[in-house]
Amino acid sequence: MIYENRASSLVKFNGYILTAIDGSTLTLPSSSENMEKYGVTNDALENSPVMARVSVLYDCINKLVIDTCVGAYASSERTFAAKHIDELKEMMRYPTITTFDRGYFSMRLVDQLIENKQKFVLRMDKRNLKRYSQQLSSGEDQMFDMTFDRKQTNYYRKDQRFRTKLMNTSYRLRFVKIPILRKDTNEWYNEVLLTNLTQEECSLEGLREIYRLRWEIETVYNVLKNRMKLEEFSGFRERLIFQDIYCCVWLYNLTMLHIMEVNESKAIPQERYKYEMKRNISISIGIIKTYFIQSIMGETYEKREESIIQMENLLTAYLVPIRPDRKARRQESKNKSRRSYRYTY
Repeated sequence: MIYENRASSLVKFNGYILTAIDGSTLTLPSSSENMEKYGVTNDALENSPVMARVSVLYDCINKLVIDTCVGAYASSERTFAAKHIDELKEMMRYPTITTFDRGYFSMRLVDQLIENKQKFVLRMDKRNLKRYSQQLSSGEDQMFDMTFDRKQTNYYRKDQRFRTKLMNTSYRLRFVKIPILRKDTNEWYNEVLLTNLTQEECSLEGLREIYRLRWEIETVYNVLKNRMKLEEFSGFRERLIFQDIYCCVWLYNLTMLHIMEVNESKAIPQERYKYEMKRNISISIGIIKTYFIQSIMGETYEKREESIIQMENLLTAYLVPIRPDRKARRQESKNKSRRSYRYTY
């Protein structure tokens, strides 16, 4: 509904909604049913935890989860990505740029994006398409007409239809080799990006910024797992597990939408502070849990309106500084993979 009714007010990158696709794993409650359906990390170990794989399609600038997929631990992230891409095509009226990390590259995925007329930026492993990437020097940007012979399409020999298409299609794509400074060692290395954005549509510096913004998807899993305790499920049954996952994602989106509205109505007076400030997400989640249900289920209009005002005032009050390059040790959940009782979401 947000992208249908309020897409014009959402922040875009050069006119594009900037999205990213990435996956993670979840530790599920141990039961024979979950083990049979989702699998374990290591079949050889007797007490190996039951695991599932989750994937999200994320709006990197507006900080909203657009789509979520959950499947067995052995599920392919590329299969999830293909589902996200089709979902994006169906629901989004505005043009998008979708970014992918290393490990997602496949010509089938590239072909799907091109067929859907969707723009993309793929971070490449140095082993992929090296016959093109090795022609570039550091900081160089070049378009190639990519073709494939029978030997180069052996990976797709089980899908003869796509293999035939691949051998008879020329893909005009852009390779960019971006130099990046590794902060811990002060050494330079190169990241290779593959994209169908032309130089006119996006400069090299623009691609560097897109690559930087892709990191925002990593923060989603940090919030869901560590702040919202996603892996502390309220039951063993699959329906309860799915309920917890999708309720957490829904609450995350609800929180980010309220923060977005508060930022629009009451801008943070940055000149008062030493560091750039932002809303405190952890506290905001707790505020939304407490006041949102009251704001829609209060007995009278006055009580509902009062809850909305209290919620907005509290969201405005709690700020945290943005300290660049600050690293904090991750705290592991003590109750991970065990059943807990959630009193609220």
